[in-house]
Amino acid sequence: QAQSQKHLACGTPRKAAGHHSRTQMAPRAGIRFLLASACARNIAATFIPFADVDELRPRRLHEFCRGEKRGIRVCEYALRKTLDDESDIELSWKMEVDPDRVLSLDAEAEHGVRLRRCEPSLLELELPESHVERTVDGALVVGSRFVHGCEHLAGRQLYHRVRSVLARQPRTGPPSRSPLVHVVRLSTVELASVAHAVPSLRLSFAWTPSEAKALTDFPEMKTDYGLNRHLLASRRETSVKQRRLFSFPKSISKDIGGFSHAGDSNGNFDMKNGVVNLMPKQLSNFGWNWDFFMNTTEEPDFDLHAPGIIGKVKIRQPYIKVHAGIFLNFSSQFEGIASTPKVSWRAGIKGHGRVQARVIGSMNTTSDAGTDPFYAFKLPMFAKYENPTWFNKMDFAAGSFPITMEPGFKCAATMYHRGNFKGAANFGGKTRGWLEPALVYDSVKGFDTEFHGELQETEIWPPMWLMFTRRFEMGVMLKPSLLMKGDFAELQSATMAIEGRPYANITITRGDKLGGADAGSTLMKKLTVYPMRVTGIAGVDFNRKFKVIISANGATLQTTAQINWGSVMYSDNISSFDAGPIPESVLMNTTETKILVTLVEVVGDSMPNTLGHGEVTCPSILNGECQPSPASVVIRKNGNVVASVQLMVLWQDNPASWIFSRVRGMALSFPAVILREDTLTAEYPSVSLPVPGARASQMSMHVVHGGQTYVVELAGTIQSPQSSLAGSKTIELSPSFTDTWKPCAPAAGSVCDSPRLELYMGSMKIATAAVPGIDFTSQTAMQGTSGSGGLLARSGTAMEVPSEIALLAPGGGKAIAIASLRARAVPILGSSLFLEPSGPAVVGLSSAERLRWTVAGVDRSRTYVFSMEACRLQHQTAQSAIAFTSMRKVRNQVLVPIAASRQTFRGRCTSSPGASADTSPCFFEHDFYFSEGRGLHQADQVVVRISWKDGSITQTHEMYSPALKVSSGRRLQAAEASASGVPAEAAEASKAGLSPRRLWSQSAWNARVDAHGQGCDRKDLRFQMGAGMLVRGKVDSIDVP
Repeated sequence: QAQSQKHLACGTPRKAAGHHSRTQMAPRAGIRFLLASACARNIAATFIPFADVDELRPRRLHEFCRGEKRGIRVCEYALRKTLDDESDIELSWKMEVDPDRVLSLDAEAEHGVRLRRCEPSLLELELPESHVERTVDGALVVGSRFVHGCEHLAGRQLYHRVRSVLARQPRTGPPSRSPLVHVVRLSTVELASVAHAVPSLRLSFAWTPSEAKALTDFPEMKTDYGLNRHLLASRRETSVKQRRLFSFPKSISKDIGGFSHAGDSNGNFDMKNGVVNLMPKQLSNFGWNWDFFMNTTEEPDFDLHAPGIIGKVKIRQPYIKVHAGIFLNFSSQFEGIASTPKVSWRAGIKGHGRVQARVIGSMNTTSDAGTDPFYAFKLPMFAKYENPTWFNKMDFAAGSFPITMEPGFKCAATMYHRGNFKGAANFGGKTRGWLEPALVYDSVKGFDTEFHGELQETEIWPPMWLMFTRRFEMGVMLKPSLLMKGDFAELQSATMAIEGRPYANITITRGDKLGGADAGSTLMKKLTVYPMRVTGIAGVDFNRKFKVIISANGATLQTTAQINWGSVMYSDNISSFDAGPIPESVLMNTTETKILVTLVEVVGDSMPNTLGHGEVTCPSILNGECQPSPASVVIRKNGNVVASVQLMVLWQDNPASWIFSRVRGMALSFPAVILREDTLTAEYPSVSLPVPGARASQMSMHVVHGGQTYVVELAGTIQSPQSSLAGSKTIELSPSFTDTWKPCAPAAGSVCDSPRLELYMGSMKIATAAVPGIDFTSQTAMQGTSGSGGLLARSGTAMEVPSEIALLAPGGGKAIAIASLRARAVPILGSSLFLEPSGPAVVGLSSAERLRWTVAGVDRSRTYVFSMEACRLQHQTAQSAIAFTSMRKVRNQVLVPIAASRQTFRGRCTSSPGASADTSPCFFEHDFYFSEGRGLHQADQVVVRISWKDGSITQTHEMYSPALKVSSGRRLQAAEASASGVPAEAAEASKAGLSPRRLWSQSAWNARVDAHGQGCDRKDLRFQMGAGMLVRGKVDSIDVP
């Protein structure tokens, strides 16, 4: 009955039925008051600090503060404690705060403080008269997730600053005690984190289990993480009183479970204890397929059915085990309510681990999957753990302020193979070492990753084999991720991750041993040296053209002559750059094998002028591509740098499909640009800035790529302290090599500009940033996995890559803006593309030229409205800089729109007559008039800008034609790539990719074995093995408060 009354008192008050006299109500009021106080004490007791260490609970700040004066004081505390299981807890903090203006729901619950109502901007409290002064304007009300019960906070801590007192109503308790209780209703501001609450805070927290202290293979299990409690209890002597690290309230189950210690016969985790109940202390003994109770492992089997391969894989004695603790170092500086706090933190784990496995595989490949190692098909070992799994939260407090860390993990495994193979092989290895991965955050500089560690006693077990292959490559990569969330992180709803990528691969080659030559020296493959572009040439002139001459492997190769339009782009026939077969060892001999590059200028009908020479070698090969890729060749003449040539150097029998996988159309947009007004004001104090509430009409984002600048105007309203703006259009770029979006090689110097963003306010550049590396290497994601993939695939196989980019003030200043760049990569014939003209061309004055183009993601049933106008290339002067800021640029010249040339076209797309709708692009066509009456003149160099809207009232799409030169007569010539260039070869590659996959018949396989009988007798297989680990930091679901 008492429990029932207590439950009722802690719940929503109920109206009593009927009418009662005052004498009847008074006892009930007293009972309600006493029960409310009991309820408050019960809530305070439910704060469960990490490891049940009482010193980690929220406490009154006064006992930690220096001096007796009122106002801001320095408060600090330090704790170092060794628990019964020999694990160490460390907590230290120092803050500047007014302790008289902090009301802790946790620490003051025993004194009668209770939260009655909670909303984002309103709190209603019940508190004794002694605590009323703590609810004045500007005071802080804080409470842990255990005590506040606010539904909208969803398990987060409560931090509120009092804006004003809306109402205060005293209530008298029972006559025997006559306590005066006040019900106070407050108008408040909900704060994002503790960093917004106190002027300054420095905090360090660490937990180190005994298992993580010594680098030994089998540390004694001493840490109680729930699942192992029965084992630890059995080890204790019966004469010793049992003391657990966790003391649970009666209302909470002690059987909270833990992560399983072993895998079953399929390599999966034992789910009987529930993964959702992972304890943070599981990090002391954390692993896969390892029994920490028996110190042994199991040997799972996997049936492998992946693209192009079937077989069975047995992994002998595989395991991963880690013994680690967790740490957090945090600091914040908050200068005022109107400013943004400066926050920095470093969080991670520290400990040691061990991994080993021997892979025994029996496989039969049905085709060469040709899969990118970094985007390979998944293995079933960790299928259930590809989505994040979170440990229980770790709760502790800095004085009155509760803080939560929530670690988690996820894991996956992938495999790739290239080449054909039948037979069996096994290989493996093991290693151990200490590790300290950490995520680092600075609110000014952004995120970074640190990884410290050392591998020791690494062993590689050499392979044994029985197989048939000419060349086969296979690799396995694990993808473990340590995840972190917490209210300290400053980014709401964000998940931080430290991602590891340990990998191992093996390459099997077969070659003749004639004359004692090594197999690698006789394995021949085709050498292709394909020039992509030339950068660094000044001036834009249709009469000046440039071509690249290459000498490699005894062959002389050359491009067609092309104009310089910011850079010189090539799209010649791939077969023109076949340098013939070459052994791998010869190609990688950098002393003897050099690729010579010559840059030639062609002006009209005059003799070619050699601008300079350069050379490149191939020191290493990864997946048939010489590294580094792309190769940048600096062209010099008389010691002076003239230009840079970017090459793709391939050692492959079928280079066409590889090259086509690197050609994509692009669509760039900026869905959000966060402008930091306080930083902007600090960096440019003497500049007149837009006032809050004004439209951001002067703000624009400039994308600089390949010597050309594209401008996106930003729309939105200026706010304080930060403004949320958005780009008003999407820039549709014609297909080009995705490698041109990589940063320029350092050796190229000033003759190559890396892709970058520039933020302008009017004509003044206020911030800039390099475009981060956009990953276009996934053939599966980029080409699709169906038969209709490849170059001819449409927009259905597009890949959208979002990037968050911090733009800094020029000269390495502070971050002024955060831009969300959305890059959408589309296969060629699914992109926005000019089909006619398909390259730089000469057009006739007073003539109508047929333009033909495609639109990415086109709706064949829709009528589009296009606005078309010519833009003339002209020099920019200092006087016209302001007027030209919003215009697209080619090097130091601008493209000025010609208003008189503007035309409007309405229509639907159409396909070529007789062509299949599935393989032929749906294009638009229109006659564009070039005449003096429309503002065009002889010798003008122009482009045609086409813009349209696609289902959005505010968002405009914009694309540009290739460069055009206006001639006095009829159309004279086209300076474009031949019709046998990329699209035609792409069709052949796509067609070749449709060959059916099927297993060998027995008779066919026997015939194949007989054909290679001599080679089998020679035993001429050669193996190469490699292993390593990649580490990076990653942040998902950022929501800036």
